Amino acid sequence: YDISGRHKDGYIYLTLPQEQEYVSGSFGPGAFPMIAMGTLESGLKFKNLSAVLKISMKGKSLIKSITLTANDKSTSLSGPAVVKTDYEDEPQLTMSEGGSSSVVLNVNAIELSETDETDFFIVVPAQTYKGPYHQI
Repeated sequence: YDISGRHKDGYIYLTLPQEQEYVSGSFGPGAFPMIAMGTLESGLKFKNLSAVLKISMKGKSLIKSITLTANDKSTSLSGPAVVKTDYEDEPQLTMSEGGSSSVVLNVNAIELSETDETDFFIVVPAQTYKGPYHQI
């Protein structure tokens, strides 16, 4: 399957969304890109192009959105990206210029439980992130 208008010169061009929608127990629709390549003989082999950050919370709060921001403002968490189609072992998603150093998970008012954790999943590029890390 060729992504019409997004595949040229041996690259696939895509966008990791800056705003993602909450889905209970999973990531939002359209947020997690994959690549599949193969032949009639070998079949399709699917590969993930990004990572998923799982945040588990409990307490007495009403969650409307979660914003994840990179400490290093030059690190893109969302926006334009590119993938080479002639990879040898594993495909690599590379963030392009013009991305954002943050991503927002729109939750639409989830009341946390004091006893049971609620899991939130945010799709981010698979890359090395520089610390320090802060938890709020």
